[in-house]
Amino acid sequence: MRKAGLSDVKIMELEADGKTHYGDYIIPQAWEARGGELFITQPKSVARRLASYKQCPNSLFMYSAATPPSGLELEIVPWDDLKQLRPGCNQDYAGKLVFTGMDPSSIWREAANRGAAGIISMNGKQEGVHWQNYCFVPRNEKRLFGFSLRNAEGLRLQNVLRRSPRVMAKARVDATLFDGKAETVTGIVRGKSADEILAFAHLYEAGGWDNASSCASLLEISGILTSAIKKGLLPRPKRTIRFMLGWECYSIMAWMLQKKRSRVLAGLTMDGVGRDIIKDHAPLGIHGTPDANPAYPDALLAAIAGKYLKDKGNFRMWKMFPFAASDSLSSDPWFDAPMPYLYQPVPSIWHTSIDTPDGLSADSLKWSAVIGATYLWFLANAGPKEAIWLAGETARYYRGRLLDFTGDAVRLRHLRDCGLKAVDSASKLVEGKGKRLLARGIKKIKNAISIQYALERDRGESVPGGGISVAVSNEGPLLARGSSAWRKKTASRKREPYKTLEEASCLIPVRRVPGLLTLQTLPEEAKSNCRWGPGYHALVQPTLWADGKRNIPEIARAIYGETGKAPDLKDLLDSFRFLEQYGYVSLKRKPAGC
Repeated sequence: MRKAGLSDVKIMELEADGKTHYGDYIIPQAWEARGGELFITQPKSVARRLASYKQCPNSLFMYSAATPPSGLELEIVPWDDLKQLRPGCNQDYAGKLVFTGMDPSSIWREAANRGAAGIISMNGKQEGVHWQNYCFVPRNEKRLFGFSLRNAEGLRLQNVLRRSPRVMAKARVDATLFDGKAETVTGIVRGKSADEILAFAHLYEAGGWDNASSCASLLEISGILTSAIKKGLLPRPKRTIRFMLGWECYSIMAWMLQKKRSRVLAGLTMDGVGRDIIKDHAPLGIHGTPDANPAYPDALLAAIAGKYLKDKGNFRMWKMFPFAASDSLSSDPWFDAPMPYLYQPVPSIWHTSIDTPDGLSADSLKWSAVIGATYLWFLANAGPKEAIWLAGETARYYRGRLLDFTGDAVRLRHLRDCGLKAVDSASKLVEGKGKRLLARGIKKIKNAISIQYALERDRGESVPGGGISVAVSNEGPLLARGSSAWRKKTASRKREPYKTLEEASCLIPVRRVPGLLTLQTLPEEAKSNCRWGPGYHALVQPTLWADGKRNIPEIARAIYGETGKAPDLKDLLDSFRFLEQYGYVSLKRKPAGC
């Protein structure tokens, strides 16, 4: 960063001890791996090496505990059925190696509770060796280890387990778990004000596309901007642009929770760019802001990408995607710093050993960098003139979405409301007298969204489910009140769903923990029985929509409006009661009959 010409370059150290939490995020305990091997030893007819850290570092699960230097010889037992997670399963796992084709992060805790010594996994959907980075976190108290196999090797092991009454393996792991530090590096292009536009890419992953490409792109952007300013080709920006490279989610959360920091007005995350758009069928994706906090950056990025990337024949070179948490955590209404991210979806290589730098495209790297740099520079310099243009662009963006919309009237109204809020958000780029003048222009601009909404609403009046008022079923979809589907369902309802609706209507969740949840801060005994987590993110939509004003059915309606999927009201009520029990939310109670 210093070589790129950034100022105020520094390293922020975070505690990597598996205990210290930033919001609800706990950085796993530090880990150093030196070696690891896994061999089949019995039956002797198929004895061979299955995995080697030296040959492929992805073979060893992160946070694996060490074995004795001579290794451990253990029986391999399969675990490929969700029924094996249920109480009452009598399968003996004590002191054994569990072999699974399931996501090991979903079973490792139960395997540990049943005494397993380690896990062997295969990912049948990908070639290469999958990188397992979310097992045994945040602290590997039960000293498990794990090995990841190539799909072909995993299939061979499956066949051996089917044919042989007993399969033995020898595992050796040389690694250390310790309390350490996680480093985040940051530097700035200093602006005329302390307000900041944040650009982030995450370090500490194993791939060229995910995520060396994005780190390199941000460094290139920072170098070009500082060079252009130094040469007088660009003026000093109005706002500071902060570049940051750190640990996915953890670094952003820690930064946003700092008391002594400048205001982050907006930002951009880059996460997995640079693949050949045509060859990999991977359009440059723009993951927008959440509907709980819609904002102008979505329209700005779409406008830049649309001007710069021209479609190739029938192939769309860029595409909008819904909000995805990742390093867009600051988009949460709690922080109100909208931060969309650029990402190319290439699931076939995600977190695998075949994600190598030689698979990157110079053209694609350039395209994403140009779009990112243009976005950052625009926001760093936006004043009243740019804000009113951006408000108009945001209105055009949402008018287009309304025009293309094919859902019911409930979701149509939801989309309209998001558009109106997103247009309003452009006013945050202006202070003082300009803000009042901008408000007048924004009011006129918002009329365009309202008119488009009215046209689409009238066009869809005859569509079943066209009513705006909705009822919430604890067993099925949200249905428009008065529709034939609603009448049919309510005719056969029992009293219990109404009791659930009545109870939920009197409860208003109030968030007590900043940022999204992982549930890693739950007591250990609660984690095994929690059906909503722990995970990298947990209960994302319910958390985002819990603004201290909406009751639980209103949150359910908002989730339906955003996703088109009807939440089970009883499950939603249970989840908020669970969160209240462990201090993540409080539940304000309205009077009975509310």
